[in-house]
Amino acid sequence: MDKCYACGKDLEYADKSNEHVIPNSLGGKLKSVKLLCKGCNDLFGQTIDASLAEQLNPIMILLDLERDKGTPPGIEVKSVKNGKKYILEPGGRPRAVVPEISETLIDDETIEVNFTANSYEQAFEILKGLQRRYSNLTDEAIDGLLESVKPSEEYLDEPVDVSGQLGGAHTFRAIAKIAINFYLYNNMDPEYVDSIIEYIKFDSDDHRVWYYYPDEEVISLPDSVIAHVVIVKGDKEEKILYGYISLFNTFQFIVLLSDNYEGENVELAYGIDVLSRNEITFDYSLDLNKTDIISTLKEPNIEKTLAGIEARYNKLAGIIIKLSSDKEVTRIISSSIDEVLGAKDEGAVVTGDDINVLSRKIGERFA
Repeated sequence: MDKCYACGKDLEYADKSNEHVIPNSLGGKLKSVKLLCKGCNDLFGQTIDASLAEQLNPIMILLDLERDKGTPPGIEVKSVKNGKKYILEPGGRPRAVVPEISETLIDDETIEVNFTANSYEQAFEILKGLQRRYSNLTDEAIDGLLESVKPSEEYLDEPVDVSGQLGGAHTFRAIAKIAINFYLYNNMDPEYVDSIIEYIKFDSDDHRVWYYYPDEEVISLPDSVIAHVVIVKGDKEEKILYGYISLFNTFQFIVLLSDNYEGENVELAYGIDVLSRNEITFDYSLDLNKTDIISTLKEPNIEKTLAGIEARYNKLAGIIIKLSSDKEVTRIISSSIDEVLGAKDEGAVVTGDDINVLSRKIGERFA
């Protein structure tokens, strides 16, 4: 019978759970019920996996990525220009955290109130709040105002600060767990990862994970592909078992799974295109010895690491900007077509007037 690799419990039906090799919160798809029991899966999910997901959530939001369940929570950002706070929702669409309300005294008996809201529900709540201050704002008047509201879209034409970080004990343990998951997913001998299992359970303070940015790229991918990649290699002569993890082409790590490996030579590789969620094949160059790995973990080159992250993050940002722009263009055109032509009967002739209205509506939204 299969056993939970973290606690050793027999994985009977009631205790089985789907463990994603790469967390579902990052768009991971590969999974198995032969890795962790439900209790350990939940525990890791609420601790180390949650830390990794929180730190990388801005990228999930900006790329509007799919997951097996749930959607990424929105993130709070601030305008660089005026400090106004927004929530970035999946796809990078902003909404104001606090609605804007302004009151202007017109004369001794008249006050003009203007406000913007993110939804009809929020508009209703704002009007009910104003009703408590202005007794002449009746329920009937509120209903009339809501009926007259017309939704509009405005683009945020100022930069926002999307702050974040990646690292720390929890996050490094989550990275190690990805490598363990992939190794055991491929039915490898669990004996050789006992010590790093203790590491992810917070029972070890060993230096097991660090960033890895060599002079030459490890993975060869087309410029348009954003991927998660896991590679595990075992070298019998070097007595070393290690993993390489790359997330979003940008965040790259080396994981020391065992420095006393006595199994057969092994080489496992997996990649997923995070946009299409399809498994991919790729070329890579990764051939490290024990000295290389120990040096990377215990004598890290901080300057080189920061430079590597910056270069790859800038490249990722360029891809995100292009994808977001393309998606928004498609959304505008599709929604305009639905509004103008959606009410027409199937098979009805599209007239020149229809085309003119459609062109005008698309033009207004691009303005």
